[in-house]
Amino acid sequence: MENMVVKEIPTNNILLIENIRVTGFEKEDLSELMQSIKQNGLQQPIRVFGNEKKGYKIIYGHRRLKSFQKLGYKTIPAFVEKGELTTEEFTILNAIENIQRKQISAFEIGRISSYLSDTNSISEIAVKLSISKSRIHDSLRLFKSVPIEHREKIKWFSDSEKRDKKGKIPASLARDIIYVSKKYQLSRLEREELFELAHLQELTTREMLIIRKLLSSGKNLKEAIHELKNLSIKSISFMVNKRLLKSELMKNKCNGLAGLLEKKFGSKMEPLGLRPISG
Repeated sequence: MENMVVKEIPTNNILLIENIRVTGFEKEDLSELMQSIKQNGLQQPIRVFGNEKKGYKIIYGHRRLKSFQKLGYKTIPAFVEKGELTTEEFTILNAIENIQRKQISAFEIGRISSYLSDTNSISEIAVKLSISKSRIHDSLRLFKSVPIEHREKIKWFSDSEKRDKKGKIPASLARDIIYVSKKYQLSRLEREELFELAHLQELTTREMLIIRKLLSSGKNLKEAIHELKNLSIKSISFMVNKRLLKSELMKNKCNGLAGLLEKKFGSKMEPLGLRPISG
């Protein structure tokens, strides 16, 4: 960090560049981080580049910045990178931060590696991201296994993040689709069908596990999807019937209680506003 200085900069003068793993992070629950900042202050400054006149652009620390803004703090401690950064330099710094925090999927590493491979060899990418060449190779293979039209829809989501996932495919689900496609030798069209179902939010990780079990039992993908839909309909029907049964039990319970009260108090129930519930 020889090329940086730490200074307090205005929170309203920082421009957001989309973080590699963050899409819609503004909807994330930041309450724990905000509480920690209030009690202990900021433990690690954010990192930006730019200047006060033209504005700063954030490299990492999106959640910290958003927490400061929500708390109403006017300034935030930041490592300020001197001079401008190229898109490649920004991408590498952002990726390294998320790799170190283990907040990045293999698919995202594949996406970054694919972008960097235009001007870098696999060995150079591995050195720049501080990860092994085998990890780069595996991540690239995963990324290129996804149909081009779905690549930008795949996003990394942590278990704790509550966000609008409409139109986006969790990286974990994409990985499962690719694994199943390879293991059961699905055709390109069948793989694309699974990705389209995921994009339309008609396929979850749990349902993908069911499809995997159905394929392993000898069914083809069309049969597996058909059976999955039937299972979903039966599940919904069961839940509806369960609610109706619960409602009926409550109704019978109320009728039984009203009957006991009438037997005990007789005509005294009417002045009290109590009357049996008819069936």
